[in-house]
Amino acid sequence: AAASAAAKKEDGGAGGGGTDGGSGDLELDEHEDFDDYLEMVIQFGYITLFASAFPLASALALACNGVELYSDLFKVSYLCRRPRRPRVSGIGTWLGLLYVLVVASIFTNAVLIAFASDQLAPLLPQLFDARQRQVGQWPSGIVLLLVAVEHGLLLLLLATEVTLP
Repeated sequence: AAASAAAKKEDGGAGGGGTDGGSGDLELDEHEDFDDYLEMVIQFGYITLFASAFPLASALALACNGVELYSDLFKVSYLCRRPRRPRVSGIGTWLGLLYVLVVASIFTNAVLIAFASDQLAPLLPQLFDARQRQVGQWPSGIVLLLVAVEHGLLLLLLATEVTLP
């Protein structure tokens, strides 16, 4: 028993991974969450900005986040010191960045659906004239619909922002 206690004291009490809060944790790097936030915000941007171009991206991101969950668990448990964070009420400047991405995604998806795809043609065939599209002109009805949908979505975003805490 004395030999195992001496061996544990000799290796710094790390316990094989530094998870027991002993002095072995001090030798490990401190966990920085900036890269984790940055990775999630970039992924959110790709998913929302181009949702109409690749709708399957959200399902793939969910699967990737499941794998990421376990890799982050391993990283925090065995490779880094336990994070000691003060209590905060939000995610700071990341929230503003996410809001900008949401507003930008309204514009990009509306433009992608209206001009870069044929998703509206079966729904509203009266707005699409094949001769005008071959020449490169866009009917004014599509532009007006694009502006109306975009304004409606911005008003919906504003309404949810005002009504929800």
